[in-house]
Amino acid sequence: METTFPPDNRGNLRLYRLARVLVAQKHRVFFICPSKLPWQRKRLEYEGISVRQFRGFEKYLYSWARLLVRSWHCLVSVLLIARLHRKRPFDVLHAWNPLAGCAAIFAGMLIRRRVYIDFTDFYSDIAKTDSNAVVARMLTFVERFVLQHAHKVIVVSTVMQDRLIAMGIAKHKIAIVEDGADKDTFRPDINGAGIRERYHIAPNDPVIVYHGDIKYPDGVDVLFYAFQQVLHDMPKAKLLILGGGGAYFEELKELGKTLGINHAIVYTGWVLKEDVPKCLAAADIGAMPMRATLNHECYLSFKLFEYWATGKAIITTRLKAISQIVQHEKNGWVVSSENAEELYRGIVFLLQHPKQMKELGKNGRQMIETQFDWDKLMNKEMQLYNELLH
Repeated sequence: METTFPPDNRGNLRLYRLARVLVAQKHRVFFICPSKLPWQRKRLEYEGISVRQFRGFEKYLYSWARLLVRSWHCLVSVLLIARLHRKRPFDVLHAWNPLAGCAAIFAGMLIRRRVYIDFTDFYSDIAKTDSNAVVARMLTFVERFVLQHAHKVIVVSTVMQDRLIAMGIAKHKIAIVEDGADKDTFRPDINGAGIRERYHIAPNDPVIVYHGDIKYPDGVDVLFYAFQQVLHDMPKAKLLILGGGGAYFEELKELGKTLGINHAIVYTGWVLKEDVPKCLAAADIGAMPMRATLNHECYLSFKLFEYWATGKAIITTRLKAISQIVQHEKNGWVVSSENAEELYRGIVFLLQHPKQMKELGKNGRQMIETQFDWDKLMNKEMQLYNELLH
C-alpha cells in the first residue's frame, strides 16, 4: 500500500477491511507499506495483520518530491516482497491504487505470483486538476500497465467495468465489489450534540455537512453558491466543512468571504477519525456536489455510504455510477452537476420537509445494512481468494 499503516485515515480502508475478513478466515496477511520517515520504520502485528514498514517517506507523498518518493517506495517494496517471499512464500499480492499496484505487478513478475488490484479511481483523471498534464499522462501509462498485467481487477461499479473493457481489459478478469461503510461505527443513534456545542452551533440550527478531500472536481464552490441562497431563506443554517485540501481549499475560504457566508461556515479541518461519525451525526444533510468528471462518473464515494450509515439524507450530483444506487426522492436527492440553483432548492426543500428528509436517511441506512456494509462487501471480495486457493 502507498500510505503507512496502522490507518490514520481512509486511504487504506478497503485493504484493511479485506485483511480483517481474511484473517478471520485463518489466512496469513502481510501489509507492506512505507514509514512516515526512514527512521520511524516499524514491524508489528495489528489485529492479526503482520505489518512490515520499509524505510519510506510517506510524509512527502504529496510534496514537490512526490515522483522521487513514489519511485523509491516502488523499488524498496518490490525488494522487500521478494525477501519476505523467500522466507514464507506468498500466494497472492494485492494492492490498492495504481502506484502501489505498479510495485505489486513488478514484485509479482519477480516472484511469479498472481496480483490482484483494487481499482477504485482513475488517478490519471484526478491529476488533470490536482497536479499537471505531465503527471496525468504518466499515471495514464501506469494505470494501463497495471490493469493489463493484473490477474484480477476489482472495481466499484458497472460503469467503471465498462470503461475498463473499452480500454481493452478482458471482462473475465474484472470483478465488481462496491465501497461501503462500517454500520457499527457509523450509526443513526450517535449523539452529535457535543460537536454542535464544540463549534457553537445551536441545537435547532439546520446543518449541511461536506466530508472529505476538497479539490476542484468535488464542486464545493458550487455548494458555497447554493448555500448563499439557502441563507436567504434560512438565516440560521450552518455549513460544516469536515476536511481540507490545498490551493483550491484556500480559494474556497476567500470565496466564502466574498459571498459573505463565512460567518455561517464551520471549517473544522481534518478531525480525529473517531470524531467523524459524531460530526456527521451533528448534521441534517450530507452534501456531495461533485463535478461530472471521468472519475466521478465511474466511482463510488465513501461520503455517500458514511452519510447513509449515520441515517442522513444525502443530496448528490447526478453521476452515472452513483445514480445506479441513489434513487431520487427514495434514498437521496439528485441534482444536475454544477447547478447551484438546483442544489439550493433541494437543500431548502429537505430542510423544510423534515419528515421526508428523515425518510431518505432511513432508507439510506437500510441500504448500508443490506448491501453496503464493509463486512458483507469484503466477504464477497474474499470469494475471489477462495476461487484461487481452492
